[in-house]
Amino acid sequence: MITREEFIANQKKHCKEINTPFFMPRSGRCDWCGRDIIPALIEAGNDGSKRVVTGCPLCHGSYCD
Repeated sequence: MITREEFIANQKKHCKEINTPFFMPRSGRCDWCGRDIIPALIEAGNDGSKRVVTGCPLCHGSYCD
């Protein structure tokens, strides 16, 4: 299992590689519900290196609006 720091680093690298903004909150806490989204993303099999996080997996609030 990866750490939150590894997840954030993977997400930053992936966004840079595909030339897209880093949408998720840098703290890992949702701007909408205040919960930590990284554990939920990791549990869903996301390591931050393949998909851009554009919304909260817990409350479904969007980070790109």
